[in-house]
Amino acid sequence: MRLYCDIDGLEDNWIEISDAWTRREYKDMVDAESAEFFDILHAKATACHIETSGGVIEDPADITEDSIDDVDMRLVGFIGSVLVSACVRLRSLGNASARASSDGTAQLPPKD
Repeated sequence: MRLYCDIDGLEDNWIEISDAWTRREYKDMVDAESAEFFDILHAKATACHIETSGGVIEDPADITEDSIDDVDMRLVGFIGSVLVSACVRLRSLGNASARASSDGTAQLPPKD
């Protein structure tokens, strides 16, 4: 899933995150310290376009604590929240996939 930054002037920035997550991976991400965050980001991000003062980061492996020193502070917040945002969206898809089943007692409305 591709998540775009929605901050005015920064909408061309995005990170694509894998749709495959386990609950354990989610819990590990929530509990992650700074260095662990980047390990998880590298494992889950499949593509990106992040503008820096010196160019563009196009490989998620290049999003590091050092490289984001050259990123607009507003984008730093986007990068820091992208994994949680992806999980929230994925979880909502699980809710949308619930389908009510019929127990066979459904009745048609009476004919006029």
